[in-house]
Formats: sequence, structure tokens, C-alpha cells
Amino acid sequence: MRKSKIPNSLKIGIALGGGGARGLTHIGVLRELEKNNFIPDLIAGTSVGAIIGAMYSATLDTHWVENRIKNFVNSDEFKIIGLNRINSKTEDDYSFLQMATEFVKKTIQINIVNERLGLLKSDRLKDALRYLLPVRKFSDLKLPFSCSSVDLHTGNDIIFKDGNLLDAVLASSAIPGYIQPIKYKDMLLTDGGVSRPIPAQMVIDNGSEFTIGVSADIQKFNPINNLNLIQILGRTEQITTKKLSKFNNKILDVFLEPDTLNLFWGDFSKIDVLIKNGENTVIDNLEMIQHAYKKKTRFINKIQKIFQNTKPKMESNN
Repeated sequence: MRKSKIPNSLKIGIALGGGGARGLTHIGVLRELEKNNFIPDLIAGTSVGAIIGAMYSATLDTHWVENRIKNFVNSDEFKIIGLNRINSKTEDDYSFLQMATEFVKKTIQINIVNERLGLLKSDRLKDALRYLLPVRKFSDLKLPFSCSSVDLHTGNDIIFKDGNLLDAVLASSAIPGYIQPIKYKDMLLTDGGVSRPIPAQMVIDNGSEFTIGVSADIQKFNPINNLNLIQILGRTEQITTKKLSKFNNKILDVFLEPDTLNLFWGDFSKIDVLIKNGENTVIDNLEMIQHAYKKKTRFINKIQKIFQNTKPKMESNN
């Protein structure tokens, strides 16, 4: 059962990043933060961060989230998505682009590749989300939650915080090249991680006073073997994402990077280890988190006192 918030504590916002299976570390991070009284008031997520963020916001129970995901990974519905047909052993840090290309080379005839918008129809992912998400509307969540997607027509970020939860999480987690983009109104939406690997600004915009961002990126880049055009394009995509994450997260109070084992984004074989690594990153950084929280509390209290002291003077002048 989730702990109760400490009275008069800061409003905590947690931003959960993308990374496929590596994002299972988010579960451990949320669980250990709760144990240490850093209980979120709101969550923002992108890609897998949107999925786990929505599941947690609907239940406030990391154990339910963990069990639901494990049951899904062991189900026939998971096999239908097709991750088991993608070889993850050739490069443990393959990008979406690289893995999608390998899949195309092995299973799809060249003459139809240009007509495909993705290797998998979005309906497959939507069916998976129907199983994973216990509610269908933002209004049914127990915690304020938002997620982001990107409109391929304009390049604009599209942020969802109300309405149909299923469609919003679907758009936020439509992996480019693997899941077909989502047609929504006059937009064509793809994975929110394209422009917001970690949705740091979103938790700030939604009123968070103390912000924590969680990365699920690969930890290091391995040397490129069998150098070719696709390898080069894939690696540049990975570097851009990692650098963008680092840049955006300078606005956060705390930035956590759990050990993701450098896993391929579609490798769900180490769920327990990833969750434990998420817990360990909070344990290892707990003193830093507590210090940052105290520092932010002092700063906000100071600003409030300044405002309170100037308010009577302004009223007397009037």
C-alpha cells in the first residue's frame, strides 16, 4: 500500500523517460522513492515511461504494475507484437532504426518497404495497452498524469493530459520505424521520445515544486562492428537522444540513471534485475536526493517569506 504524503511537503513531479524494456527500471525507482517518503504528486512519461507512468497513476501500486507486465510478457498477446522475431544478440545497443532495418531485410520484400509506415500496425500495440492499462480515461486516474508525442507533419510536441488515456499512451509509445504512426485529427503522431527523451519540462509546467527525472538510456556505446550506412545512422540517433536527455535534464532537481544493463530495447528477459537496479539507484543516491529536497524546500520557503513580507507594504500603499 502506498504511503501517505507528509503534510506541507513539496509537490513532487517525476518524469519517466523512454527506452523500451530498459524502462522497467522505472518500477524500482518509484517503489524505492515511496519507501523513502518521496511520493509523487504527478507523473509525466514518454514512450515506455508513458506506459509505466499511466499504469502507476491508475493504481498507485508498483507491485500491481510489475505483476501485470510479467503476466503480459508471458502471454500470447506479447508474442503477437513480434519482439521475439527481432534478433537482439548481434548488437546489444541497437537503436530502433537499426533493429527495424534488420527485421525488414529478413522478413519483408523490398518492393513493399516503401509502402509501409511501420513494421507493426498500431492496433497490435493498442491491444497490448488495453491489457496493461486498467482505466481508459485520464479522469479515472488516481494521480495527475501527462504524456507526450510528436506530430510528424509539423515537428511539434503534442502533450496529452485529459481525454482518452489509451489513445494518448499509444501515440506516446509508437516506436518510429517499428509501430506505425498514429493518425489523430489532422496529425500523424509518433513516439514522444523523439523530441523529449525525458519529459522534464512537462512536470515543471504541471506545477511540480521538486522534480525527479529517470533515464532508461543505454549506459555506454559499444564499438561498431560491420560498419555500414544503417549502423552509422543508428548510432547518430542514439547519440542525439542521449545528448538531448542530458541537456533537458539540467532543469531537474534530481536526475537518476539506473543501470539498464545496456539491454536491447525489446529484451524483456531481465525484468527482475532491471526493477532491482531501479531500486538500487535510489538507494545509492538517497543522500543526494534528500539534500536536493532540503535545498529546494529552503529556497521555496525563502521566496514565500519575501512575498509575505512585501504583500502588507503593497496593500498599505494602496
